[in-house]
Amino acid sequence: MIVLRRNVLSHFLITFILIALMTLTIVSERQRKLNIQVVLLFVLNAAFWLLLLIREIKRTAYSLKIMNWFFCLFFFSLAPIVQYYKDWFPWIVTRSDDILCRANKLLLLWSVSVIIGIKLENYRQTHKKDHYKRQVGQWISWKGYGRLLPVLTVFNGINTVIRIVMIGASNLISRGTNIGITYFKYGSLSMLLSQFIGGIVYFTVAISILQYRYQKKKRINNYIILVINSVCLLISYFPTGLARYAAAVIYLGLMLTYFKDFKNNRYFILIFILAFTILLPFMNAFRNVRFLDVNIIKVFQDTINNIISGWKALDYDAYTYFTLTIEYVDRHGPGGHHLLSDLFFWVPRKIWPSKAMSGSYEIAHELGLFDNVSFPYPSIGYMDGGMIGMVLFGVFIGWIMECMDSYYWRHIDRNNKIVHTFDIMYPVIVIFWFFLYRGDIFYTLAYLVGYLLAWCFIVWLSGVKRFVVLKG
Repeated sequence: MIVLRRNVLSHFLITFILIALMTLTIVSERQRKLNIQVVLLFVLNAAFWLLLLIREIKRTAYSLKIMNWFFCLFFFSLAPIVQYYKDWFPWIVTRSDDILCRANKLLLLWSVSVIIGIKLENYRQTHKKDHYKRQVGQWISWKGYGRLLPVLTVFNGINTVIRIVMIGASNLISRGTNIGITYFKYGSLSMLLSQFIGGIVYFTVAISILQYRYQKKKRINNYIILVINSVCLLISYFPTGLARYAAAVIYLGLMLTYFKDFKNNRYFILIFILAFTILLPFMNAFRNVRFLDVNIIKVFQDTINNIISGWKALDYDAYTYFTLTIEYVDRHGPGGHHLLSDLFFWVPRKIWPSKAMSGSYEIAHELGLFDNVSFPYPSIGYMDGGMIGMVLFGVFIGWIMECMDSYYWRHIDRNNKIVHTFDIMYPVIVIFWFFLYRGDIFYTLAYLVGYLLAWCFIVWLSGVKRFVVLKG
């Protein structure tokens, strides 16, 4: 009964927050004559995505599918409805009713294709012969990570010293002054190494948390290691000194790692909404200035005030760029192998001269717009393969989401006595998935791959291949 009440409360709060934000935004006088077909398609998609979101929240506390439907609801429905009502779309200002209808129909088709991918993977798992079985031979001791952790702690400390020397302690706390470190002359490889190092630091803290939290007898040396690694992380990667996606990945990911109760309740999505609507916009104030030049109180007040009009912000440009993608394909036809270039981002352009630029860059360059913009998953599939390419890419996205979600929750131990090696990676993927969805994945994928390589490297060094029994 208690669990049921918590679920009902969570669903009510989510629905209430969405309705309240929408109501506060559109109470003022509209600036456009509304087309009934456009409005009905917006409402249909919004209701469809809200139902899918609530259904997934009932199943699991957090997942890639929850991030997927949350993104669709916010970026492809709620924000565009307000932008349509106000007749103001990011970067391009206005959009015709015809292109809006086409975009909404294609996004509905995209959602159906994602569901097909999910169902196909569900069917495969249901009918495969080798169902997951726990066997005694699969259990491995915690010692693999325990021996590695001091080495990782030393690496963490060295990295902190290097960043302080190269960037400056005061510069690290503001994104406007945190210029980062260039490791190679090739930008993609330098970015990959930078994210790899950041991933090592992140997983060092995550492992420190797990080792200390699950010890039956709290050992002082484990506590000291946890404190050292946490302090190094905070100095090297201070929240206001990072891009917003990076701060969300690191600190929300560690929150999921530390608070084991999040696996059993449904409050994470509410915390994510709070971070998404207040904390991340608040951090944007540190994007181009020094930390001391920011009036914290004024920024916080502006952030709260902007919740009402925030749907018109340039950050909500995913829908706009999907409509621009449709028009771009109408002019030039599908093609360009952008997805292939995204996957092989790490290959220097000097070696691969014909490597495509990101799809959003090509569109922005042709229209004379700012080129650091969103380019969501449907845009990628549509730009490379038209409607068929979008459907096939949607099926793939649904399949890969279900693969990872089911793998994590199938192996999860509700009594928190067992930690799978994937447990420390999955929270990172969940948070990253939202920002990958927004795009442009040409750049964002490099950040995720850096973390994946760091995770694989640590698992390989530890010798822990499958499961970890956490002993006291």
